[in-house]
Amino acid sequence: MQKDPPTAIDDFRKTAFFLLISTCLALFIIHILMVFTIFPESFAEGPFYAVHVFFIPLTLIGFHFIAKKFEKNKRSGVKNFMLYVSVKMIGSIVFFLPWIIQESNYLKPIGYQFLMLFFPLLFIETLLLVKLVNIPFGNSAKKSQNST
Repeated sequence: MQKDPPTAIDDFRKTAFFLLISTCLALFIIHILMVFTIFPESFAEGPFYAVHVFFIPLTLIGFHFIAKKFEKNKRSGVKNFMLYVSVKMIGSIVFFLPWIIQESNYLKPIGYQFLMLFFPLLFIETLLLVKLVNIPFGNSAKKSQNST
């Protein structure tokens, strides 16, 4: 049985996961450096790494879901991205619940650190979604490959 040649969505998926993992790793390194050099000591008192444990799997699973669904239905990219963002928002509330319920002093530092990761990842995810919905398919993909 011969394997099908890679499609535009396969190429996108590889590029997207490399970019997401690279971004997550870069943000993790920057975050660690900032926690121990720039931020007040209170930022390092709690589980500052928890935001990465929350974001990295959620981001990778979310984009895998979006790409898989988009492969089946080319009009589903934005709808599935909105579903993913909704799940991410609900997950964020659940993520903060332990600090909210305990009325912890660490809520403010973890909130800042959370947002420090949330917005760069949202920016990268949005760029990737734009690239995903602009992938040429069918005859237009063959024409664009032949023209280069």
